[in-house]
Amino acid sequence: MFFDFFLEHFDSNEAERIADVSRVNQRNLRRHGYLPPQQGHAVYKLFDLGALGFIGAMAARGVEIGLAKRFAPWVAQGVAFHALSHDDAYAGPVSLDYDLGLQAPAVLRQCSPLGPDRSRVIPARFWISWADNTASWLQRLDGELFDQEQAKKGGGVVLVFDQKEAGDALRQRAGRPLVRVSGMSGVPHSKNHFAKETV
Repeated sequence: MFFDFFLEHFDSNEAERIADVSRVNQRNLRRHGYLPPQQGHAVYKLFDLGALGFIGAMAARGVEIGLAKRFAPWVAQGVAFHALSHDDAYAGPVSLDYDLGLQAPAVLRQCSPLGPDRSRVIPARFWISWADNTASWLQRLDGELFDQEQAKKGGGVVLVFDQKEAGDALRQRAGRPLVRVSGMSGVPHSKNHFAKETV
């Protein structure tokens, strides 16, 4: 059996609660081009909420919003991966035998706004911004891998963002499933298949 995944919609009031960014700041971010324009009332889906939460967290730390926007789509993938690693993130016929470790990447491939060819997620826990304006994703903030990365970058960790913590918080604050699952038998989706919108 193959699954279709439908991203649930959240309004700006829900986005304020989930991403901790006020509706006023949401409008300002949209007006200045840091969030995509929308017709009518703002509608947010999983990846939008992840990006909004990241931009808001970086702005609160004094990071220039343009830099946060540059990395937001990739960090949103990591946040989504961690949010989707819990069974209550899904509504619909999800088999208890189905490994959630496989389901989260399947949702990302099918639903990512980056497209199926760029939807590979780095399921590391931490996003790290370095002094040279580059970023890395690491599972731990200690150990040999961190030391090697720090040596390559000439020291200087500027910011650390915990994608797992953000994903867990997003899922909990949402208070309802993030993805609706529809069971379908037949042929697996092509790489050009995108998730359908919820109505």
